[in-house]
Amino acid sequence: MLKTFSNKGETNAIPLNAENVNFNFTELDNRSISESGRNDAGSYIKFNDGTMICFGYNSYGWQPFELNGSLYFSNELTFELPQEFKLDNQRTIVAQAIGESGIYWCTSSYFKSDKSAGIKFAKITGENLDLYFRYLAIGKWK
Repeated sequence: MLKTFSNKGETNAIPLNAENVNFNFTELDNRSISESGRNDAGSYIKFNDGTMICFGYNSYGWQPFELNGSLYFSNELTFELPQEFKLDNQRTIVAQAIGESGIYWCTSSYFKSDKSAGIKFAKITGENLDLYFRYLAIGKWK
């Protein structure tokens, strides 16, 4: 049974507060964890309903940036995911650059295959620099 939380007083809703929101995912019908793990590419959690979450951290060392308009852009960088996703439209990936605030940011992240993704970065200044980022991918597992 799916639990409904609210702070607006709806009928049969559980009050939305810190004590009530801290529950175990395995209590949710058909959403218990089937498998979880970690490898060199990152970490993953597979749920019984077929949903999978992958997440991790990557670095690319010194990378060149080229001017395009008023911004500098990195080349496309490819990275492996810890598990294979189903190739369908029900998946998404987001990435966040890690570094000094405003130095560079992720402009696009996308699946290239069932187990790899691409990413590009942009920044305001032209010097090359080491790239670090975190990613989160959600979809269905094979």
